[in-house]
Amino acid sequence: MKAKALIMLMLILLCTAIFASEDPNDATEHARKTQELNQLADRFRAETGFEGDITFNHQDMKFSQLYGTFKDIHFTAHHDTMSAEGA
Repeated sequence: MKAKALIMLMLILLCTAIFASEDPNDATEHARKTQELNQLADRFRAETGFEGDITFNHQDMKFSQLYGTFKDIHFTAHHDTMSAEGA
């Protein structure tokens, strides 16, 4: 009985080690995507006048959230800001 339990434990640990190992190509792919998205963010900032932080979605290769302001867009009243955030 102890031998079967020990063998099962070893098999579970082996399977865990195989599935938990990282793919070395994944790190280079992530770095490439990050560099590409940073270049896209710099271009977006230059073309639109955006000042702030941009978060990326590496899976879909697109911007996921923008936190900041645009130089040319000004809100005159607080209720305008609230309606823009709700839209």
